[in-house]
Amino acid sequence: MTMNESLLIKRTLLVLLILVGLGFAIYPGLSAQMEARHCSATPVVILADGSTVMLSATIGTEAIYVQNIYYTLHVPRGKTLKEVMNTAGVLGGHETVTVIADNDPGKYSSSTLVSVIASQVPVTTSIMVDDTQSAAISGFSNQRLVALLQ
Repeated sequence: MTMNESLLIKRTLLVLLILVGLGFAIYPGLSAQMEARHCSATPVVILADGSTVMLSATIGTEAIYVQNIYYTLHVPRGKTLKEVMNTAGVLGGHETVTVIADNDPGKYSSSTLVSVIASQVPVTTSIMVDDTQSAAISGFSNQRLVALLQ
């Protein structure tokens, strides 16, 4: 494991902890449910110019109840995809990542849609570019959640 990979893993864990905390603050009535059962997915998108975009979804249910996680990543025009590294384990098989190069220079956004078997559950999603810029938004499953970096 290189130093960059180790740093990426540490930052990923930090972001996930922050996102879970945000979910508890925004939905205090559901915090007991989220503490009891939740899961996280964190695919990483590597662009041809070396930029790294980490997408994340913290979902207020167990992984076995997640049907699909659809991410649409909008990157600056001219950027091209090199690789997508899906989340390891059960959730990785439910992830679909689409990359569209249609934003102005320096602007990134992500749209995330989580579908689950159960009724609505809380979802917090985030985007982080090159371990420097990040944005997060919370809502529920079956809602399209859009996080913008300007």
